[in-house]
Amino acid sequence: MGAWNATDVARVAFQELTLRQPEHDRLLWPALLGLGVGGSLLVLGCTLEAGYAVLGYSGTWDTVATAMRASFGPVFLPGAVLVCLAVAWLGLYAQGRRLKMGLRMDILRIAPVWSQLDADRWSPGGRPPGWHSALSADPQKVLYSAVIAVEDALRAENMDLSERQRCALQTAERRFDLTL
Repeated sequence: MGAWNATDVARVAFQELTLRQPEHDRLLWPALLGLGVGGSLLVLGCTLEAGYAVLGYSGTWDTVATAMRASFGPVFLPGAVLVCLAVAWLGLYAQGRRLKMGLRMDILRIAPVWSQLDADRWSPGGRPPGWHSALSADPQKVLYSAVIAVEDALRAENMDLSERQRCALQTAERRFDLTL
């Protein structure tokens, strides 16, 4: 059963590696490679263990069975370690994508505040938040510029924000603090 699952893991990982475009998601490649190679080593280790069990039970070819038993650990354990590291890498990768998605959503939430305060004149060369700036390559920089410009406009204009707008600004500030 374990070999079957390891075979599926290796097959899916290698399939994903061959289907991906070289310029897309380069951070995902180490995890897929780790899953593919680690899954293959797990399959080989399970095969060695099954061969040892069959040959050991039958009592024939004791030297081959002993060699299979001795090679199980050096093959199976690195495979298990590679799969564990690949799964940890996938978790970190997913967390990074979630963080960037949160930054992009905060840029969109702060856009109405920007418009109400006419924060264009307070922006240090940045562009107003919206769909175009939310899809930029560096959402952290865009969010930072937008928060600074909105806060400068609030201080200069001495205006109050609604509860919803204040929450959007505070959420953006907290998100920025988390990304440092």
